[in-house]
Amino acid sequence: MTFDPGDGVRIPLPFDYPKDGCEWRAYIMHKTLQEIGCASGQIMALSLHVNGERQRYWKKFDVFTNAAPDVPHGKKPTFEWGSHMALCIDVDIKSSGKELRVLDLSLSDEPLTMQRWMGKITKDSQRVLILSP
Repeated sequence: MTFDPGDGVRIPLPFDYPKDGCEWRAYIMHKTLQEIGCASGQIMALSLHVNGERQRYWKKFDVFTNAAPDVPHGKKPTFEWGSHMALCIDVDIKSSGKELRVLDLSLSDEPLTMQRWMGKITKDSQRVLILSP
């Protein structure tokens, strides 16, 4: 996917640095799809936890991806996110009607169900917000 940063030259949207910039990637993807008449939204994952004393606290996600920088040999490529945002669209499924799919090229080359997307982020994902366009 490419975008025009304002100078008339289209450049590729960088998905090879997933550690930062997810909000901008989701926004640019949303605007690009909007240009061609495709409805989309943005989806955000947050990790809110409640301890035994019912106190709430935010916990960072442990994200596993081959694009994680500077990973020692033998270690799983991992980094932390405080939150994460991606693009989402409704897809017509013959057997079940419309279903939400997440387009997050920093984590997958294919559209993901919300559950598969959250599973790629962390096992501890607690909250998802879907932001309409």
